[in-house]
Amino acid sequence: MPLSPDRPFDLATAILDAVIGGYEDDGVDLPELRFVSAGPPVDDCPLVAVHLGAMSPSEVNAANDSAEVNSAGVGFSVRTGEYIVTIIRCTPEQLTRRGGRWVAPTAEVREDASEVLYSDGIRVVNAVSAAQRAGELAGCNELMFGNWVVIGPSGGHVGGATTLRVALTRG
Repeated sequence: MPLSPDRPFDLATAILDAVIGGYEDDGVDLPELRFVSAGPPVDDCPLVAVHLGAMSPSEVNAANDSAEVNSAGVGFSVRTGEYIVTIIRCTPEQLTRRGGRWVAPTAEVREDASEVLYSDGIRVVNAVSAAQRAGELAGCNELMFGNWVVIGPSGGHVGGATTLRVALTRG
């Protein structure tokens, strides 16, 4: 049976739910804007987004009845999906006006913001891994994480993103 057209979006939604649930379980705040995105989200506001970066078909033996067969008689089947989880947060303001003068954030304030950003990469992996082990990612057989890549800072925002490569199931 070929992959259901609904499966990629449903899996993106399940990944987003897993991330939100993991943060709630840990008592850690996430930005309020949370959604499945059609493509890479614009990083100009705090957000949590999941988007499908790519799907990869694999050629299979056309005699295999589980494969789709194109007009040339070549069998193919979507086997993997690459989902990107992005978290963008506010950074400490570079300068604030206090009593008629401009004041930069303290080192402690900057480090606190960095600590949250650094922990995001680990929390995403932990949350999605736990959901996959619990069978909450319907449509996902296997899972592999890419690097946590820092985004920004830009316009008072900084964040990170990681790629999840999943083996898609059919149905």
